[in-house]
Amino acid sequence: MTGKPEFIQVISDMIERLPNTPAIVINAAGDVLAGNDLAHELFIEFTVRGNLNRMVFLDPAAHYCDGAWTSQARDCLRSLREAYQYSHDSAVDEVVSDLLRSSASFRAMWTAQDWDQHDRSARIFHHPEMGPLIVDEVRLASAANPELILIAFVPRPGSASDDSLRLLATLQVSP
Repeated sequence: MTGKPEFIQVISDMIERLPNTPAIVINAAGDVLAGNDLAHELFIEFTVRGNLNRMVFLDPAAHYCDGAWTSQARDCLRSLREAYQYSHDSAVDEVVSDLLRSSASFRAMWTAQDWDQHDRSARIFHHPEMGPLIVDEVRLASAANPELILIAFVPRPGSASDDSLRLLATLQVSP
């Protein structure tokens, strides 16, 4: 289930109003349904697009920092496992099947079932002009539409990443 289009539009409009915070909206399969301009900047080095799980397991840009990648991969596995068990969504089944075929890392982690550990930590992205961007991933679900998840990538206040994201946001509004 992907959620009601009008609800997705409301969330999309909301994340566009987050001037210094990259944010995306995903469904249970990890499909990216909406994202603001700063999220586009955060994922600028990625060639795999459209699905967060595929991005994590299939795109070399996700491996910018292997320690952070392991944490992200486990979080994706845990979310995908929950959706696989409870959502009965064919899109979730398709993503799992695709990743089992396409990613040795996914296959090993899925069969080892080491996805149970909760170790959400900082995410590290590489930006071609700004260098490493370190953010905390914050996931929020709506009571009105729980299959949709808003993910905000929040830098620590006053950090170099905070300054870099503010600069990127300023550059986006400049002519």
